[in-house]
Amino acid sequence: MIGFFSLLAAQALPAALAPTGPWVMTTKDDGCQVVRDFGREGRVHLGFETQVTDRGRTMLFAGARRSLPEGIGEVAVHLGGQAPLALHYGAFELADHGLRLLKLFPDEAALESLTQADTVSIGDKGVPVQATGMREALAALDKCTSDLLSSWGADPSLYLRDKMAKLLNPARWFSSENYPREARARGASGRIVLLLGTRADGSIGDCKAVATADPSLNAGTCAIAFRYIRAKPPTDAEGHPIASYAILSVLWTNP
Repeated sequence: MIGFFSLLAAQALPAALAPTGPWVMTTKDDGCQVVRDFGREGRVHLGFETQVTDRGRTMLFAGARRSLPEGIGEVAVHLGGQAPLALHYGAFELADHGLRLLKLFPDEAALESLTQADTVSIGDKGVPVQATGMREALAALDKCTSDLLSSWGADPSLYLRDKMAKLLNPARWFSSENYPREARARGASGRIVLLLGTRADGSIGDCKAVATADPSLNAGTCAIAFRYIRAKPPTDAEGHPIASYAILSVLWTNP
């Protein structure tokens, strides 16, 4: 009888998948991503990504659709012998048939728990993976993001200390009515990423396109930022507002 229950336990707890290669870093227009593949065919992926619009780091987990939840919601992330984490997620279907990607949103305390885990699995049906090297992967991710900001002329220490300015509802100003004239005339469209220098009073003092689909979008998008956008400035140790910067990503679709 004992042997029978031991067999059931073994079936309920599959062996953790080993990594099939190193962590792989990728730089994007507005951040960095580090991912590792697991299992023989490399069809399970674990990783993290940043967007330089804020300090948060997103956890990525991709695997078979049948093993991962869909839509949006909250899911239990199991960490070997530790207490599970309850994390909010959004699910995305991948072009690779049968795979689904979850983007999960841990805070700093949850990230620390993840770096101490031996294994990670998602939900009740998730296959566990060996969670080695996550602290080093997160450190490399921060360095990649800092290097990207430095290449733009921004101070990466403000990002790392969560001292970037927060833009106040910028999306409302980027509509078809405000479409940059030159870009509209040329039929240009696409994504542009702006580095905005923010003053202590929340106004925009500088604007530079650091990634752009078409140069004709640059001046018009910066003109909108100067005219309309305001920011909530970060504060120093005494609570006084300070100058900083913010990153704004705009997707223009030519009407």
